[in-house]
Amino acid sequence: MNIIRLPDFTNVVANGTAILRVPKWALTLCRLVLRLGGTAFTKANISEIRVKIGSRVIWTAPTGAGVAGGTMLDKINKYRGVYDETNHLTIDFTDRDFLTNIAREVGGIDMSKLPDELYVEIVIGAATAPTLYAYGQFTPPQGESEDPTQAVQKLVAVPFAFAAAGKVTLPFEPRGAIIKRAYLAYAGTDWGATTDGNLKAIEVKKNGLTILGEVGCYDLRFMQSEYRKVPQSKMLVIDFTFDNNLSGSLKTADAASLEILPTFTAADSGVALFEVLDAPYNL
Repeated sequence: MNIIRLPDFTNVVANGTAILRVPKWALTLCRLVLRLGGTAFTKANISEIRVKIGSRVIWTAPTGAGVAGGTMLDKINKYRGVYDETNHLTIDFTDRDFLTNIAREVGGIDMSKLPDELYVEIVIGAATAPTLYAYGQFTPPQGESEDPTQAVQKLVAVPFAFAAAGKVTLPFEPRGAIIKRAYLAYAGTDWGATTDGNLKAIEVKKNGLTILGEVGCYDLRFMQSEYRKVPQSKMLVIDFTFDNNLSGSLKTADAASLEILPTFTAADSGVALFEVLDAPYNL
């Protein structure tokens, strides 16, 4: 894997949006590693992170459930077992722990096949004299495939707010994308070591058939932890690949209906972040 320091971000200032144009090399971008510095600039000072192909946002970590976008991404990375360190933050389009080399790199952005430029936007809040640069981790172009559009990994944000307890429907239209995981960050009561959180259970149905059967938060965390995932505070993860097997991903191309049904013990709000494999210009 090639590691290349990318050109400098422009407009790295407090309460501004820093922008990076990734050079359009004939390579596949697997990961971006952000390096934070300055007098006072932490992950909590990042309100939102956006990755764009041209003007289309394909990946976003927003502020939600009272958590800043940089902290939200940090929680996602920690769940997946990505190394955590104060001054670095990784945007990963691949899955290091998947079982085959091909599966590990599916989702990388093959820039040789994109007609548009790739941009990274970092929305900075109340930092003090922030500095920021990034490294790209690259592999060769992915080559020809049966799908000429080449799937890339996206992170799609769906905010939610529910005014009462009970089982509710989380709206998401996947438009044929393959769902690997969904991170449901909520603002209500957190889970405990042996107790459920306010988001106490989850059910998923495809074409009316149950594929995730109203599993409790505590039980779900146990099963994910068996495979070395690391559950995070005030976050429930629907992980179809928790056993590191890409074939477990939820295919939606044949889904006439898809129901995502969380159960809350009280009113709550937050954001669901869907990690999907999708054609660059679909979702």
